[in-house]
Amino acid sequence: MIYPQKISQSAESQSFGESCVLRSLALVSLCLFVLILIVSLCTPLIANDKPLYVHYQGEHLLPMLQAYPETRFEGDFETPTNYHDPAVLKLIHQNGDLWMPLIKYGEQTLRIHWEQIKWGEMYWHDYFMRCVYR
Repeated sequence: MIYPQKISQSAESQSFGESCVLRSLALVSLCLFVLILIVSLCTPLIANDKPLYVHYQGEHLLPMLQAYPETRFEGDFETPTNYHDPAVLKLIHQNGDLWMPLIKYGEQTLRIHWEQIKWGEMYWHDYFMRCVYR
């Protein structure tokens, strides 16, 4: 009687070299998975419409963790601060400093000043944000 060949080899019949290669590929895959997971969890630090850090009149503020009203920065309104408003930025820069993320726009950011934006600049932003948030 003729038996068909086995399609897959068992773990005992693999050579030491083959098992090392399989283990190293699994390790590389695990490292890539962890790297992609960390980058995806840090996305708000890369692309967000709120500053990472604000130093204002000797105070250290973290707007990503807590919403501050505009009156905190000597503004006019009790609403949450719009950090893209030129008047608010001027008030903050007079008495302190702020650190914005690499990409200053979040998923809900409205672009009000259309006449100041060139269409070429807007294209890369929209394409990148679609990749990040979808």
